[in-house]
Amino acid sequence: MDSQNTSGQLDDQAQPALSNTDFFWALSLAERKQGLPDDFTGSNANTENTNTELADYWLSRQPFQAEPSRFLQRLESDGLDLQGFNFITAESRHDLSQRLRQRPKWLDDLKTAFSQDHNQVKLPPVSPSGVISGDLLVLIKPLMQQGLAQLRAKLERLMLQQDKQVLDLTSCCDQLFEELFSRLAMICGRTLVMELQIARVEQTLQGDSPKQRFKDFIARLADNNVRSALLRDYPVMARLVVETVQRWQETSLELFERLFADWPALEQTFNHGRDLGQVCKVKTTLGDSHRGGRSVAMLEFSSGVKLVYKPRSVAVEAAFGQLLTWCNQQGFSAPFKPLLIHESKTHGWVEFAQQQSCQDKAALNRFYRRQGGLLALLYTLEANDFHYENLIACGEQPVLVDLETLFHPWLGQESTAEGGEIPAVALKRTVLATGLLPRRIWTQRGENAGVDLSGFSDVQDQQTPTPVLDIEHAGTDQMQFIRKVISFSGADNMPTLKGEAVKAQDYSADIIAGFSELFSLLISCRDDLLAPTGPLNAFDATEVRVIFRETRVYASFLMESLHPDFMGNALERDIFFDQLWIASKQIEYLTPLIRSEHASLRQMDIPLFTTRPGSKDVVTDSGEILKDFFPVSGMARVRKKIESLDSTELTRQCWVIRSSLLSADLSNRSASHSHITLAEKAQAATARELLDGARELAARIGELAFRSGGGANWFTWKAVGNSHWDLEPMMPTLYDGIAGVTLFLAYLGQLDDNDAHNELAREALHSARYIWRHHANEIQDIGMFNGWGGLIYLLCHLGCLWQDEALFDEAETLVTHIREGLAQDTNQDIVGGAAGAIIALLGLYRFRAKPEILALAEACGRHLQQRAHNTGTGLAWVLEAAGTEPLAGMSHGVAGIAWAMFALSRVSKDRSFADTASQALLYERSLYCEQTGNWPDLRQGKRPETSVHEEGHYYMTGWCHGAPGIGLARLATFPYFKDGQLQEEIQAALKTTLANGFEDNHSLCHGSLGNLDLLLQGGKILDRPELTEQARKLAKQILSGKQSGGWVSGYMYNLETPGFMVGLAGMGYQLLRAACPERIPSVLSLEFPAVDAILAECSSSQ
Repeated sequence: MDSQNTSGQLDDQAQPALSNTDFFWALSLAERKQGLPDDFTGSNANTENTNTELADYWLSRQPFQAEPSRFLQRLESDGLDLQGFNFITAESRHDLSQRLRQRPKWLDDLKTAFSQDHNQVKLPPVSPSGVISGDLLVLIKPLMQQGLAQLRAKLERLMLQQDKQVLDLTSCCDQLFEELFSRLAMICGRTLVMELQIARVEQTLQGDSPKQRFKDFIARLADNNVRSALLRDYPVMARLVVETVQRWQETSLELFERLFADWPALEQTFNHGRDLGQVCKVKTTLGDSHRGGRSVAMLEFSSGVKLVYKPRSVAVEAAFGQLLTWCNQQGFSAPFKPLLIHESKTHGWVEFAQQQSCQDKAALNRFYRRQGGLLALLYTLEANDFHYENLIACGEQPVLVDLETLFHPWLGQESTAEGGEIPAVALKRTVLATGLLPRRIWTQRGENAGVDLSGFSDVQDQQTPTPVLDIEHAGTDQMQFIRKVISFSGADNMPTLKGEAVKAQDYSADIIAGFSELFSLLISCRDDLLAPTGPLNAFDATEVRVIFRETRVYASFLMESLHPDFMGNALERDIFFDQLWIASKQIEYLTPLIRSEHASLRQMDIPLFTTRPGSKDVVTDSGEILKDFFPVSGMARVRKKIESLDSTELTRQCWVIRSSLLSADLSNRSASHSHITLAEKAQAATARELLDGARELAARIGELAFRSGGGANWFTWKAVGNSHWDLEPMMPTLYDGIAGVTLFLAYLGQLDDNDAHNELAREALHSARYIWRHHANEIQDIGMFNGWGGLIYLLCHLGCLWQDEALFDEAETLVTHIREGLAQDTNQDIVGGAAGAIIALLGLYRFRAKPEILALAEACGRHLQQRAHNTGTGLAWVLEAAGTEPLAGMSHGVAGIAWAMFALSRVSKDRSFADTASQALLYERSLYCEQTGNWPDLRQGKRPETSVHEEGHYYMTGWCHGAPGIGLARLATFPYFKDGQLQEEIQAALKTTLANGFEDNHSLCHGSLGNLDLLLQGGKILDRPELTEQARKLAKQILSGKQSGGWVSGYMYNLETPGFMVGLAGMGYQLLRAACPERIPSVLSLEFPAVDAILAECSSSQ
């Protein structure tokens, strides 16, 4: 960067440099295949002397290193074999240019731009794109000048053909140039900043300050010799710049050609036949770039009319507008106002939707009722991707502004042959798939930083889900790119009340009412809707988009592909784009699409795939048709869905809507558990009353079940980050997964002799089985409630209930997962760790008395011995998730672990396990507080408000922490170990539980029905029938009390869940326990089935 030549032309020495063979390095692998000698595309090619460094690097990348056959697939997609690939990657620049000979058009344009004088072309002032100013782009100033001059000339010729002056050419070109500048700044920015850093490190810049040295760098970029050298060093960047300018010209000219051709029709459609006036504002790139740089644009006219131009058919928008009108005609109580539309075959014009405020609360109620109605339509039409940018709050009218993603075809099997559903697939069968309802995107950064980009949500001040590129020290020689999380600015999707922000969560009743009304309207008018002349038929031949990967994934690929490392050789950029092949290992249908994705990304477009609702074909953005790509068309899916709409489906979807809206607001509320009110003391509940209560809960669980292909699953709540909750399909586990629901339904089916309960239980098992067989890596723990132990427990129970020996065989196959996971166990407890695995293995050992099962249980015991801490008062275990102090209690503490070790000692006849357990009891006993009659909850962090604070500690009264769980653990220990203190501890636990254990929710984990189990177990083990009677009296009070407040879950905020330990299934199971305690084992004590009792008739108890 020494020679200075700043004239408009390159000097004689610089000009030839632009025809240098270096620029052929900008060709991709697919392009270099052109003209390849025939003997290098077959097995006879001679590759003995090839340089394999680049080829070896390419093959060492994922996924090709692990699957070389996939690399051959990748080559085949470009029409290559391995011999041809080796030849191309070993080819020199000179040999490549000689072989191809014909210079690409973009290279001619590059040479022309730098060989002519463009000083008379003044570039308009532009706002910095981010912080990349016009100064840095002086490198490519001749290209920008040439492009602007050519566009002006073409627009001038176009305007001469018009009857009147409708365009201020200078103003229009200036506005269009702003968009071009932004694109070019993105392409060149990182490379130029890196060159600045190199110059600073090499100390070649002149100046006494960082700003002066930056100015010197800019001056050097204006030198034609420097320009020539940099463009040769980065031929990929040079090509991208030239082609971006070309496409900008073409798409800008196309926009105005179409505008002038449609002008009379636009005046009729959008301005009542009156003159539109002059175009006074044009803004392009309002959406993603597709099909050669085309994107949505907005034009404003001097008449005040604003139009949105879409460079594609808008037939789908027109058909949707007709559907909205049809809904109005059928009597929807909050009529929609469809946007005005003008259709052309290749493009279309749509009325601009302007954000406006609602003037009163009644208007807001109507807005959200319409939101619910739109949600029902989008759900029915298999829509997705309706995020915050695709919705405008236009007064009391919510307006959808991009309807490309209706009739989305199924991208895989809706259900497997086995009838199980992949959890991610389950989401696609709910209203969540539309993208309108709150749902957070999470990253792997380990921070509480999920982001909700849904149509119903306010993105204001939310942070980007991943760090984005930004610049620091702009305008100095210390300028550099960094990555940081930034905040979103507000969008137009949120309604306001006289300018004040509102939240969708506060209008959930209106949303659900609108959803229910329109959903019911679709059911009642189903025949008209599906008729050949019905509004659905208008969609059949429209063009809709298929989203195979999220747009943000493609956008990330584009941005990262502009790194300087990929600007010197297009093959390096190809290698980067080949990461698209990684996902194809798991998602095979992506494979035939990758070649098209490559081609689009190479030219700076977001890949676009389309279909027609009535077709099973997919069309790439180059026009290639992939025949019968989908198993069924989007229209067939929609028609099938409409035919299946019923009140049960409405109930399920309303639950999802209510839950999703609630989840979005949880982080803004103070954590709280719901309390319950016991009815006045009463007579003991009868078995029939208890069974009726269980049936009621089972009916609700049935309503919430998603059933398909012989499988069934539910949604439950998952805590993510530190303050957010998300809805997720259940995993197979016992605590809050499918296993717990299955267990309840199976026992109810046995007692009730009800085929419906048994059928749903078997369907649930089908889904659980599919997940643990095909997604075993999703189950990380080995314990009883969150891990593999609970699945063994379930299968043993079902094996007895259904008298099916094959289920015990299947339970035995799951033992290997405990064996493989033991070394990684850091939980150690009953819930997720080795103690729970011990109980599961000992239970299975009763049915399959194989030495290896007992040996694994003993290995779990030694694992616990090795990890025990000597506290000075006894042994205990520290759990990573709980803090630094060893815990007391059943779920995560000493009580549960000691009980498991006592049981293991008895079966294995190894006294050391009992000695460990005895030492552990010493620690837990040292924690007992006489004043509270309880053991402290020593977890670190936030406490639920159900905790009582005494003597510097928190105390809970639940199965998980506190007296009830410890009492159950001591009762379970009773057969293996007795001392005088054990009886005293049980009595203390009973007293404290009766005094404090029936004020909170109804859950098993930390609620009243779980605490009931201490009385039921105490009555049985201690032979104290009065405790059983007391349990039934309390059960009667619970049943009576819930009449006013309903069933209250164990989750914060009373989030309804079908799950076992905190939800409906556990409540129902415990009512069965109270009805038939001698026949229904205690899950809270992890009892295995008593076979004879289960198979006995229960009619006398009913």
